[in-house]
Amino acid sequence: MPELSPLAKKMQIKRRPPTPAAPESVAEEAQEVEAEVEAEVEAPRKGGLPGVNIAHLIAQVSQQPTAPEPLCLLMVGTRQAGKSTALGTGKGVMILLTTSDEAHSIETARAMASTCYGGTIVPVIIDMMTEDSNGRPLPAAQWGTLTADQAMVKMNGVLDSMIATAEIAKQIQWVAVDSLYSVFKRINEKKNIQQIKNVAKNNFRAQEVALKELLDLNQKLLLLQKRGLNVVVTCPAAAEQDKQTGLYDQVEPLLEGYRNNLHVVGIFPDICTVGKATIETQENETFEGHFFQFGGNLNKSGKKVTGEERCINFKPRINGILSTETPDFMNADLTELAAYKLSVRESRQLKEES
Repeated sequence: MPELSPLAKKMQIKRRPPTPAAPESVAEEAQEVEAEVEAEVEAPRKGGLPGVNIAHLIAQVSQQPTAPEPLCLLMVGTRQAGKSTALGTGKGVMILLTTSDEAHSIETARAMASTCYGGTIVPVIIDMMTEDSNGRPLPAAQWGTLTADQAMVKMNGVLDSMIATAEIAKQIQWVAVDSLYSVFKRINEKKNIQQIKNVAKNNFRAQEVALKELLDLNQKLLLLQKRGLNVVVTCPAAAEQDKQTGLYDQVEPLLEGYRNNLHVVGIFPDICTVGKATIETQENETFEGHFFQFGGNLNKSGKKVTGEERCINFKPRINGILSTETPDFMNADLTELAAYKLSVRESRQLKEES
């Protein structure tokens, strides 16, 4: 079993009882959505599908070692919960993609980085013109505002450039988006989506186009994770908290739309909430600070067309780590979280090879 920090070890001892499942799991809801659009996506299958040799697949798997997996983390928390502070705990270089709505996070993250691991925060404010036509930084007094369309071109350009760079993980260790809510807001402000919504009067189609663009962005982030970068995306939330400890009981992401949450929030391999809390261990020691939390309920509620209530439960998790191996709380430290996830994978690989 890989080593946790001393505080995480103490927190692991005192565990909460299992959180009851929400009315519908992500898998169940996904199946329901797929059933609703089955008539549209069903492809001709009369010719049959290529045969699959299971023995061949098993042989391929047995020959491949377990690859270390960086973080691809959705970090959910209320305002002032410490999301920006946590962004400064990544060791190495971090490209921080943000909007003018969230620009305050830059200095907060930089301040934390300078006192934590000496990390470097490289901010990219996607909806501000901060460079001239030759890519040279402009003085802040000369910055200009970009349209939503220009902002998304800028963001996609940064991600595409990173993807196209050979051995990118040797130069940059982290890419962060602050926040999912603000980026989706810019997507919905694009001209084509506004025209579909306000001129064509097709709100459902506008939602589908916006969702597809957001999913395309997420796929680029997942690709960067496969290339060896740690990915962190923040998302604001509404929450009910314990009045004494500050720990979350119920958390709901503020990303607009039930289906958006189903298809976007649910695809993140790693999910945690972050917040300020007072924690008492089994040894009656008390700790105060910002913590990653893996307990409580992270839900999104909504209604079906029929008016029936529905709810998705996004269980906070670290991908590839059993719930019995995951502490209820950890310091809000990205470097420590990434190291713990990596150590679990390496420990299992050693067992497989022995």
